[in-house]
Amino acid sequence: EEGRRGGEENTGEEDGLSFVGRLMQKGPYVYELFSIMIHSGSAIGGHYYAYIKSLADKRWYCFNDQTVSKITDDDIEQAFGGTTGRSRGYYSSMYSSSANAYMLMYRRIDYKKNKDFITTGSLPQHILEQIRREKEEQRREKAKQENEKNLCKFRLFCKLPRSGELLEKKLEVHKDSSLKEATELAYELLGLGGCRVPVDRCRLVRYDEYMETLDQSFDEKEDVPFGELVGGPRSYYTFELFMEVREKGQVFRPYRKGGLNLQLLVVDAEREEVGVPMVMRAELGWTVAELKREVAEHLHLSVEHMRVALETYNNEGRLLSNSTNVLRSEGFYRKHTVFVCYDEKDFCVNFADSNFQKMLDKYANSILLSITLPPSLPTHHKPTHSLHEQDKASPVDADKREGEGEEAQKQDDGGSAGASGGE
Repeated sequence: EEGRRGGEENTGEEDGLSFVGRLMQKGPYVYELFSIMIHSGSAIGGHYYAYIKSLADKRWYCFNDQTVSKITDDDIEQAFGGTTGRSRGYYSSMYSSSANAYMLMYRRIDYKKNKDFITTGSLPQHILEQIRREKEEQRREKAKQENEKNLCKFRLFCKLPRSGELLEKKLEVHKDSSLKEATELAYELLGLGGCRVPVDRCRLVRYDEYMETLDQSFDEKEDVPFGELVGGPRSYYTFELFMEVREKGQVFRPYRKGGLNLQLLVVDAEREEVGVPMVMRAELGWTVAELKREVAEHLHLSVEHMRVALETYNNEGRLLSNSTNVLRSEGFYRKHTVFVCYDEKDFCVNFADSNFQKMLDKYANSILLSITLPPSLPTHHKPTHSLHEQDKASPVDADKREGEGEEAQKQDDGGSAGASGGE
């Protein structure tokens, strides 16, 4: 302004230099603003960034985390507080600017001592190498984050074929992978190769862990993108996945959504024994007759002379006698225990008087106790013999000990006699 009032024709940068030169004639301590520290927010919390002037091109830039952008003079003026002009009296702070300068940085103007900003090309080699490593790490991290957005993350379950142990793993599958690729990945994750089970005898199905139910199979969708089958990539789903393993020669059956799992308990009426549980898939739309046929095929039995009973909520067994009734009307839901008895002799007896009914009553009113016994003593630790065990010694050992005692007695008697004679 002073230069313009003096009638000088120069404008822009020359005006600035003339003004600075005129100030420096008054003394060497002339400073210029080159950085503004800004806080955006309130006293409770906010964000910090900076406005910095490039001494090379004389432009101002905003440095906000990883973003650097050019700014105008208006942006700088807005950083110096004040209100929007709509003040409403005492409580006017609600109209104040939320981004305010809290620190100004100046440098002394000395053309002999002032240095330009360091350029990338002038940095030492070890700094350049560190910048390269950091950029590569940022690139990998960004690629990892992008990949994370495309992952379908599931809890995966599988009952191991030999031990019957229920195994749980965390499965992560890219949304563009096929169902076949997802199955192979789950196969490796579960280590089923060590169980000598080929991958073509395994398949992934939807699983409800809470109800312990195989919910739905993905039939004839081997090449469909996995993300399309499960509803897109997510970190949490309302269902889990189960790796189902079939026996050699067995054929996988399709599972429609809304089916149920049956726990089959085979009752031996003659021996009065209940076998170990076996799991079988069923459909609510089946009739009792269809259920019996499926159970017979699953257990390799004949439908003839077979009785089937459903475990009710009070643990009692209710005979499924009406072959035309649908399972839904019989009270089946998602998961149930079914007792199966195949005995021609017991089948001819009225159910109320049969051994099958007695076993059901016994099963419903029994308590299973699991008892852990202490480990047996190692063989190299031989227990000491008790006096009672010494009394059980063989007659030969007893005679031997008795003979040894008589001989010792004779020696004592002989010693005593010799001593008496000497006296």
